[in-house]
Amino acid sequence: MRVAPRLNLISIRPSPAGFFDDRREYAKILPLQTVEIRLDIPDRLFDDDFTAAAFEARVREFAVLELLRAKRLHEHEAARMLALERWELVERMERAGIVPTEKEFDQIKGELGTAIASMKARTGKSGAPGRKP
Repeated sequence: MRVAPRLNLISIRPSPAGFFDDRREYAKILPLQTVEIRLDIPDRLFDDDFTAAAFEARVREFAVLELLRAKRLHEHEAARMLALERWELVERMERAGIVPTEKEFDQIKGELGTAIASMKARTGKSGAPGRKP
């Protein structure tokens, strides 16, 4: 039995004419070529409790999450491809060990705040470096 996940991607490309006239046609959604991944797996591995269709869906989700981890997809694209709400995607990303963007920004913001506080404590200044309060 053949399991063939399909990855349907879209691309937003600017329309050259839209940049130079008043039509305000700045972007068009154009379909990209898709990639079909085929796996040769013996059909005897599947039954009513473990179906090929369910396995295909799991492999597709894994592939999309790996493309997200590799930063080949944006989170909104992954959510659309998997037909998930944002919070559902975040849950799956966290289970896969992928840090969602907003948590990554929160971590960076926290590290920056700690660094600024440390700098202030060392120098006794209350302003940012190179600025006058």
